[in-house]
Amino acid sequence: MRSTAASSAGPLLALLHLASSGAWAQITPQQVYQPPPASRGAVSQQSNLTNGVNPQYADLLGNALWFYDAQRSGALPADNRVSWRNSSCENDGSLNNTDLSGGFYDAGDYIKATYPFCWTLTSLAWSALSFGSAYERSSQDAYLDSTLRWGLDWLSKAHSDADTLWVLVGNPSTDDQYWGGDQDIPGPRPSYSITRQNPGTDAFASCAAAFAASAYLYGERGASLPTSTGGAQLGGVASIHNRTYSEALLRHAEGLWDLAVNSSPKQVYNTAAPTAGQSYPSSDYEDDLAFAGLWMALAKADASYANQGLVFYPNGTNAFASVNSALNWDRKVAALPVLATQLAQHNASFGLQMSRFQNDAESYFDRLTSGKMQYVSQTKGGLYWWAGDSDAASLNPALNAAFIADLYSGFATTSAKNSAYRSLADSQVDYLLGDNNYNGPFIVGQHPNSPQNPHSAMAAGGNDITNINTSPPQELHVLYGAVPGGPDKQDRFFDIRDDWPQTEIALDYNAPLIAAAVSRIARNVTKDPPFATLTGAANVASGRPTDAAYPARKKGGLSQGAQIAIAVVVIVVVFAAAGALSWWQRDRIRWYYRQKKIGL
Repeated sequence: MRSTAASSAGPLLALLHLASSGAWAQITPQQVYQPPPASRGAVSQQSNLTNGVNPQYADLLGNALWFYDAQRSGALPADNRVSWRNSSCENDGSLNNTDLSGGFYDAGDYIKATYPFCWTLTSLAWSALSFGSAYERSSQDAYLDSTLRWGLDWLSKAHSDADTLWVLVGNPSTDDQYWGGDQDIPGPRPSYSITRQNPGTDAFASCAAAFAASAYLYGERGASLPTSTGGAQLGGVASIHNRTYSEALLRHAEGLWDLAVNSSPKQVYNTAAPTAGQSYPSSDYEDDLAFAGLWMALAKADASYANQGLVFYPNGTNAFASVNSALNWDRKVAALPVLATQLAQHNASFGLQMSRFQNDAESYFDRLTSGKMQYVSQTKGGLYWWAGDSDAASLNPALNAAFIADLYSGFATTSAKNSAYRSLADSQVDYLLGDNNYNGPFIVGQHPNSPQNPHSAMAAGGNDITNINTSPPQELHVLYGAVPGGPDKQDRFFDIRDDWPQTEIALDYNAPLIAAAVSRIARNVTKDPPFATLTGAANVASGRPTDAAYPARKKGGLSQGAQIAIAVVVIVVVFAAAGALSWWQRDRIRWYYRQKKIGL
């Protein structure tokens, strides 16, 4: 049944205006945070605690949030912290008579993609609900608030009326043909939508989840989710409480949930908007509906939403025994029993059987930690590797697994399981933070050994699309806090600017870094992160990568120079003939989903 708010455009549009107009003042930071020099990351801070927080972890969180400021689109505010960023793409949506300015650029180029962005927002809200006490202790609560609001206010614009959700701004094919700063981005830019008449069930549901999780976070001063069956609550950010804003977000959640469950046919959004799905093709919608139903139940304090969503939850005896998929913006199955367990502990009136979801979560984590999960292995350095997923961005699947293992470990049914899941989470985070063959943290600007060449058109400072590795030789701007794609299966990291599987940055890559930082702060981890005690230079791999950006060469045949020359000629012809292909594929094209589905 459609809600009153969803079926009437008037109240919704009024709320849209409020949400996008900056009607409610944000909290003011105690002092402006700017990333410190990378050299600070090479100094032990273990004995210099402030509010019980190791300054290295405070900087880690501060830098990770600063990265989102660097990715902002639209008219930048007066308190913009990123000196080299400019207002940009202020006319987004104009071709469709819609205001789609603002929001965040998705990755190393300039598209704005709704479906993966909703997962990013939900992840940020989820980690804040679980470990949010860290924000005030590290004086980053104002920056969490501004990051969430910048994203949620844009998402409110994207839900432009009761029946419409805009899912992409920019064209993935032509956008990659521009490599340069934020002042000369070609326009006007096209926008693509899904509607009640031409639906995208997964995108509607994913956006409902983002709004619902955020509405709950803002709605109550003590709003939090448990991270164990007992003990102190570590979550919630009391200082950002704003009931009026929460109510506006919740109305968007209700409207999008209505679209997800009541529009027909149920289908993935890239069926309705194929261009929008070029970079982020969705494989199904069932997990999005189950995920959104749980978040709606929490935000509305109404078990009926959970019951609706759980219709799409993996059912049957030992259903999770065959779930092998990594957790990411497309596949949320692994997160479902973890969130359901938290909700069962949080509110018994939801009627969720905790033991059922514990069994499902442990089926997943036990197979993962014991090395018995199909399609999953570990590198020699210990990084979990999902065949297909990790080839395109190795750190993200491992860090998302660490995120949900961290959330769940306190609910484990035995001490041995608790230890195994805790080890899973800590080992993957420590790998990110410097316990790796690269001998540096995979976080830009955090340490002298941090990656130097993130694949970012904004930060690079060049405009020669045919020579981005050396134009300019040194990246012009430091993209502090950015997490790159990560090393290959041999733990090698080449730090090459055009090697997008390894060096491109993205909004969703940073979300589990923030989750890891707030978890360690909230849990009073004061020991230095691994990068603080590293010695020696970064171990940048030599030679040539072998990945989608640098395909393996056949033995014999043409020399590399000849191959490059021929490739350039072919590219020029393709540009002239079709005008729709990029010089290189951007990192987000998930070709492997088109070839096979792994797991459920």
